[in-house]
Amino acid sequence: APGLALAGRSYDEAIRRAEECLGQRPESALCAWYLGGALVGAGRHDEALDALTRAKEALPDAPIVTLAYGRASLESARYADAERVLVDFAKRFPDDVGVLGLLTRLHREQGRFEKAVEAARRAHRARPDDAALKMTLGQLQFYGLNDAKGAAELLLPLAEDKQLDVLLRREVMLTASQAAMAAGRLDDAQRVTGALVDLAPQWPPGALARAELLAARGDISGADA
Repeated sequence: APGLALAGRSYDEAIRRAEECLGQRPESALCAWYLGGALVGAGRHDEALDALTRAKEALPDAPIVTLAYGRASLESARYADAERVLVDFAKRFPDDVGVLGLLTRLHREQGRFEKAVEAARRAHRARPDDAALKMTLGQLQFYGLNDAKGAAELLLPLAEDKQLDVLLRREVMLTASQAAMAAGRLDDAQRVTGALVDLAPQWPPGALARAELLAARGDISGADA
């Protein structure tokens, strides 16, 4: 069945079975959903929209269908459709982290950083222990709103968490150190940057952050090293 393949993330198999399902039952909204959902899972968002439009019209109260349609619209750069669907979805499900993440991305890509931060903050409140959500909020505060103080306060404690995935932690540490430096917290910035270089010695952004910090502290020889 296409539903089992979709649930198991066997997207190619789910697509094949959903197409067979639609061949046998072309008016089936459920088969259309299976096809659209599998195409989204496979990253084929433009192709997914036709099937998802049919499924959404027949199943207007199915949150999973609506969210998949919003995701496919966003990935296809159909921002007006994505915003209409996602904003309405967020009103119905205000604590849904999935839709808040999509709204965050939508607003960020449109350059609406205050709205992006608002959505990211709601997602963080809904799931306060999620490190990736916290990092997204901190990065938006710093790079989007130039709120170095707020970003540093949020991310410096997270940068100390050695249980984080290495790739996630180095991104957190990079933003935390840059925010701390911009906020004038040079000692904190130096501590985190040093730990970042120890964690990922071959990562160019970490080495650059360390050089910028040393230059800011007047250590030209260290910055050039």
